Amino acid sequence: MSMENYNIPFETARTMDCYKFTNANPCKTKEEMIAFVNKDYVKNSVPAVLEFGNVDIELSFNDEESIDEGGFFVCVKYAGEGWRSDDYTEDEVSNDLGDLEKNMFECLMKYAKTNNLYWSKENDWYGNEKLKKDKSPDFKPLYRKALHEAVRMNEKDEWRESFAENERCRDYIDRLISENFNGLRLGGNIAEQTIAEFGHDRTQWLLANTIQHYDYDVRFSPQNKAWAQSIYIQRPTDLEKQRDPYLQDHNSYLLLRSSQGLVDMVARKALQLYADLNLYNINNCEPGDVHTKNFAGKLLIVRDTALNEASRTPENQLFFATHGNGCTPGAIGRSVFGHFLSDGETAAFDRSDILGIIDEDQIPEWAALKLHEIQNPSDAPDEAQGQSMEGG
Repeated sequence: MSMENYNIPFETARTMDCYKFTNANPCKTKEEMIAFVNKDYVKNSVPAVLEFGNVDIELSFNDEESIDEGGFFVCVKYAGEGWRSDDYTEDEVSNDLGDLEKNMFECLMKYAKTNNLYWSKENDWYGNEKLKKDKSPDFKPLYRKALHEAVRMNEKDEWRESFAENERCRDYIDRLISENFNGLRLGGNIAEQTIAEFGHDRTQWLLANTIQHYDYDVRFSPQNKAWAQSIYIQRPTDLEKQRDPYLQDHNSYLLLRSSQGLVDMVARKALQLYADLNLYNINNCEPGDVHTKNFAGKLLIVRDTALNEASRTPENQLFFATHGNGCTPGAIGRSVFGHFLSDGETAAFDRSDILGIIDEDQIPEWAALKLHEIQNPSDAPDEAQGQSMEGG
């Protein structure tokens, strides 16, 4: 998985646990720095280090020439691999060292983005881990089946646990709305706080459940109504209720009690936050009926909901299919085998988990290079030439 957010603001990063800046540099200009590093007791030292996750950037000059040339030294460390990769950036150190910390942060982010580096939110330099796509998110799983289906599938415990978490999410949203509405204006970061506590999936499910139930209410925008209808929420059908008059739609117990107009505002913000993830969607796929396409040897877009929330990035949606009955339209088997383009991790998906084949015009440069290496192995660089910086 690549670095999650290349555009995180400097001031926000400084508040994160994985951020640490150490500065033994008293200098304000390059001229002062020359004299500083030429002192016997500081030669070959590292006067300034900025750590962010498992990436750090160092002001690591040991002579006057290196200062004049400018540039930073970057280290990347991965847990369990017993090595560290390093490189110099192409960015020059600013003549004004008064903003050294911000200068180093901007160069670190630029370098990480350019090289598609792994990172970790844990500030444990040698103990951090790559965020794998099979890493369980911190949120309790959302169980989407209705109770009667859960009973039939012998999954009643899963339903009960998810239902309890849904109740907690419902009360959480209602409480935040109550605390932040002054009668005229709804303040607070309600959607942000709810997503941080329960994740996108459960937050969206709770909001969609309420909007579906009150679909007739004009206080819900047409856009939010259309979105809510796209969220599948299983309820007993009329035929099932005829067969069993005691069947209930337990989702009615999970309706938000707040004003529909205020719920609509929270829903609009929650959808915007999800859109800000910039995930691939059906519009990024090549045209044509996906049900008629053969996936073997193609670069596919995995449906966002097929990945757990900790792994939802555009990079992780790109999957190169190699084989499997699911690659063939109309086949009885449904499994599509292959590997993630970002890191080569092998996996298998149900054909329904695939949005389609990515449109050639939508393939980012880094993916096009990797795809070319896969399709033209003879053109791949010789590993004997040296180990390159590992990318995501």
